[in-house]
Amino acid sequence: MKLSVLLTILALMFQGFSTKLFLVQATVLPPEINNHVVIAEVQTAGVIKGTSAEEFISLFNPTSQDIDITGWCIKYSPANNGLTFNTLTCVNPPDDQTEIWLSEGGYISFATEEFTMANINYVSDYSFKPKLASTGGHVILVDSKDSKTNKEIDRVGWGTAVTPETKAFDIESTVGSTKLFGRDLGNDVIDTNDNNVDFSAEKLQESIPSDIYEKQIAVDVCPNIEGLQEVLPSGYFLSSDGTSCLTVPLEDSTLLVTELLPNAPSYDSGKEFIEIYNPNKESVDL
Repeated sequence: MKLSVLLTILALMFQGFSTKLFLVQATVLPPEINNHVVIAEVQTAGVIKGTSAEEFISLFNPTSQDIDITGWCIKYSPANNGLTFNTLTCVNPPDDQTEIWLSEGGYISFATEEFTMANINYVSDYSFKPKLASTGGHVILVDSKDSKTNKEIDRVGWGTAVTPETKAFDIESTVGSTKLFGRDLGNDVIDTNDNNVDFSAEKLQESIPSDIYEKQIAVDVCPNIEGLQEVLPSGYFLSSDGTSCLTVPLEDSTLLVTELLPNAPSYDSGKEFIEIYNPNKESVDL
């Protein structure tokens, strides 16, 4: 929705004794509020006593494009801290040549073993050890591909959390049900950066889809040769350190010296020659 703001600009222009007043109509656009992956749901405990380890977190991609989430991590901090975070789990690929992508409008989920055992319809993408406190805490989503920056993507604080986004979600509103709260993903405005506005008590869905997929990274095996070389080109071999491609040495082909005249009679210079014979069944590049 566009916001129209009437800006009154007083411009005093001293031209003799005259003063002029100008009214300018301007249009101000709201900030981008759904242009990044968000924390969609958090469950800090189950319904009954003894289910405090049944924890669950899901992420949602509200954007119009698939997003590379390789190396992203879910981190937790107690309610009275909010500055020092411990890693719960990360989106780690199976190898260095693979990326993990989250589809547009898609989900990825993380759960404890206790949650998965209690909810057999849920097959989480990644697991983590129980850590979340029901009374309050903070969960953040961090892009940890670059360990030096650890860019924070999203954050939610609940209960007695001291550093939420604006105001912590009121965890007491979940009394009598699972300690589960989430966003209204049917609303275009899904992230106002106020946890108590964006989140509400929810009931556990029957299941949640997995919308991640793997993408293979194209590897240039010969970075010293122009163009992308995904396989070793004919006539080349890898250097011992594997960082470049070298041409196959000419000495791999056998040639014969058949005649040699090093010093012709009566001549101290010139009149010399060497004859080379190729016994192979193919031409040899000299």
